[in-house]
Amino acid sequence: MKDGDYPLVHELTHVLFGHNHDHVTQEGLAIFMQDSYSDEKIFPNYKGDIHGIMNYLMMQEVMLPLETLLQKDEIFSYLNPNKDSHSLRWLAYIESASFSSFLIHEYGIESFLKIYDKPNLTNEIHTVYGKKLELLEDEWKEFVQEKPVLNEELIHRNDSQLPEIINHLELNKSELLKRL
Repeated sequence: MKDGDYPLVHELTHVLFGHNHDHVTQEGLAIFMQDSYSDEKIFPNYKGDIHGIMNYLMMQEVMLPLETLLQKDEIFSYLNPNKDSHSLRWLAYIESASFSSFLIHEYGIESFLKIYDKPNLTNEIHTVYGKKLELLEDEWKEFVQEKPVLNEELIHRNDSQLPEIINHLELNKSELLKRL
């Protein structure tokens, strides 16, 4: 907090909306709120455009399938402090934020709140949006590809951990993604 790196809006979102079951919507909404209502440059995107970062990662073929993200809750855990876990957790936060922001912008916050923090999120998504997860994932990817890519110069100029995390993911993507 003394370094100006306290995610107050992010953490208040968790407190106000609750957090019991699903990390994807929990972290997605918290980052969406953080980007909307805070000027702080904090984890995971350090105020960089979430969709631009996601577009860059997609171009580098560094991403998790949404089904994996929804099923592997341990990706979000802080219990394993090694570099691999930290990088995968960052990727999970970025994807959750981008996918959640897409759903909110394209289908409205009311629909998103119907799936927020629900168990069996894949089924909830199908019920609320009337589409299978795979179809929404394809729509999301198309949406992201239309956004400007956060270029490497901006990534490396950013006062954050982004260059190190992204470099680690790019160099180790095959090994890291196989573990899941």
